Amino acid sequence: MSSSRCAVGATFPSSYTLLAAVIKHGAVILSCLALSQNTLAQDVQQTSLKGSVEALALPSLEVTGRSIPGQISSPSENSGSYKIKRSSTATGLSIDVKDTPQVVSTVTHEVLQDFTATSINDALQLAPGVNVEKLETDRTAYTARGFDIINVQVDGVGVPDAYSLITGDVDTAIYDRIEILKGANGLTSGTGNPSATINLVRKRPTYDTQTAFGVTAGSWGKGRLDLDVSGSLNEEQTIRGRFVAAKERAESYLDRYAKDRLVGYGVLEADVTEQDTVTLGFSQERSNADSPMWGALPLSFTDGSSTHYDVSTSTASDWSYWNTRKNTAFVEWQHNFENDWRLLATAEHTKTVESSNLFYVYGTPDKATGEGLFAYPSAYGSENKKSQFALRLSGPYSMAGREHELIIGAGYTSGKLDEFSGYAAELGMAVPDLSIWDGRFDVQDFYSSTDGGAVKENQTSVYGATRINLSDDLNIIAGVNHTAVRTNGMSYGASKERDDSDLSPYLGAIYSLNDEWNTYASYTAIFNPQNRLDENKKRLDPIAGKAYEVGVKGSLFDDQLLATAAVFYAEQANVAERAGTIDGQAVYAGVDTISKGVEFELSGKPTQRINLSAGLTLLEIEDEAGKAARTFVPKRTLRLSGVYQIPGMESLKVGGSVRWQSDTENARGTYKQDAYTLLDLMASYEFNEEIRLIAKVNNITNQRYVSSLHSSQGFYGAPRNGTLTLSWNF
Repeated sequence: MSSSRCAVGATFPSSYTLLAAVIKHGAVILSCLALSQNTLAQDVQQTSLKGSVEALALPSLEVTGRSIPGQISSPSENSGSYKIKRSSTATGLSIDVKDTPQVVSTVTHEVLQDFTATSINDALQLAPGVNVEKLETDRTAYTARGFDIINVQVDGVGVPDAYSLITGDVDTAIYDRIEILKGANGLTSGTGNPSATINLVRKRPTYDTQTAFGVTAGSWGKGRLDLDVSGSLNEEQTIRGRFVAAKERAESYLDRYAKDRLVGYGVLEADVTEQDTVTLGFSQERSNADSPMWGALPLSFTDGSSTHYDVSTSTASDWSYWNTRKNTAFVEWQHNFENDWRLLATAEHTKTVESSNLFYVYGTPDKATGEGLFAYPSAYGSENKKSQFALRLSGPYSMAGREHELIIGAGYTSGKLDEFSGYAAELGMAVPDLSIWDGRFDVQDFYSSTDGGAVKENQTSVYGATRINLSDDLNIIAGVNHTAVRTNGMSYGASKERDDSDLSPYLGAIYSLNDEWNTYASYTAIFNPQNRLDENKKRLDPIAGKAYEVGVKGSLFDDQLLATAAVFYAEQANVAERAGTIDGQAVYAGVDTISKGVEFELSGKPTQRINLSAGLTLLEIEDEAGKAARTFVPKRTLRLSGVYQIPGMESLKVGGSVRWQSDTENARGTYKQDAYTLLDLMASYEFNEEIRLIAKVNNITNQRYVSSLHSSQGFYGAPRNGTLTLSWNF
């Protein structure tokens, strides 16, 4: 299907430029109307929709348990829902998702449990509008709205990663949910990027004692154990604790590949006074991979035709390994003032250590012989230390007879990255035909030559935002962020010096059409410092631009189902695009882009027996010449995940997930992949209130596909496989 057409066959019209203008100016106009307290929208009359919804309304869901004073928003565990009520990811203010002037998607605890999504990759594959780009077995990039997601936060704290790569396979055991804020988030993250912000929300202690234990078995020798214990540690319930641990080991459909993953997490909360809560936490994540891929398979032969290896084919040697260990310690202090104001201070230190011996294969093979590939064996080690401090003060205030909300905050991050690489003398030696290669390749010395780097980076951000209730139906959110980034050091012969700063405004408006439906518009400035180097080995200037979004949100069936429809438009200057290789190092050029599209999402319960999360994204990206850009990103995607409780068999649930994407093409135009669909099915049975069995089959149609076309190399996704999980909850 042509990239100029929608999934339903309707043309992505030539008038799309006009639509983009409507988005752009509509966002500004609606925000300005809000500022002037324009009341035109009051002429909108109530329709029969409200009455019809009320007629279909279901009883509201009652969640047992009490909220914890130190927690910004309620946890999603025990809610039984695929949606959340409130989120603070966009502005730092905990507000209703329906009242947030951007699209907010959530992978709740219930979704993680139903679909046994034990890694961040598994979870984000279920998130509407997010693409999981598995570049290699142990490095992944995420994209949304056509661009790499560089903002990954934990509990709303974190700085962007300019490389946008996740190393290892991050486990979900310690997280309650994953929130995804679509579009630019320059207000609280420090830099704006028109893709999305991922916020990993940790599990926190509970008042009541609860214990969960799980055991999983699956294809390719997969085995997993989970333990989660939480509760109060004294009779007054003023001290609470939680401990989470998970251990997983599995081989793979890929030749020689296996992975061992371990995660442990402990957290204590103490109400030291009636107004003060202190939280201390520590986590360790270990990921040990045998024969991981560094790079991937060549996708084309010398004659230009596409390669067609067996799905299990790997470029990893039999001696390769990649081990990662990440330690994180954090402390929080929250003070609740008597006037409903709250002060939250957070400090966090993370140390990530990597060690590896890796085998990269480069070149273009001959179609007849498979020859033409060469070896790049090397050793790599790194130590990445990062300290983060954040301070937020928020609360209500009165003005003009109405109550409003204000938040002011500041953040400081200091990081140091030390890297070391060794290169074997066998670099450039021929590699046999991959279709018959068994992974053997002798290396005498990994350190015949060496290189490395040491880089320090500091980022300081100060921001403020207010939510002004102009009327019962109309409110605005206005804010501004000032961020300064300073980097110094050398990395692999290239200077990393930079000193960038910018002021990023944010403006949003929300108008309530009736009790169920809101319409909104938002504007955000884009400021995104980059680490990519140009052909002169100089760092590219920061990306600058603007993002606009207009949409409507509906809370249906007695607030059980959230519906969202949004139109977005973004202009960016100086976006890094790969321009080739010099001296074995990738170089980039800055290009201007325009991205535009629409998103539709549903999450929650349309009936008491159905839980679903669904999303459709239609996207178009053009460069400064008006040509299609970032062709490796699918321009149309559909995500649908849901479960159904069988009538008359209340203990049985069946469900599945569908992931469809349109055709894609790598940047060089040497490999094209047709649209494809992945279908997973699941069923769960509750023997009683404590014991549950979940069976899941992934890729049930055994679809063959390449995981990512982000570069000129790629590898095949997993064929049909399954897991069986037995869990006890006490």
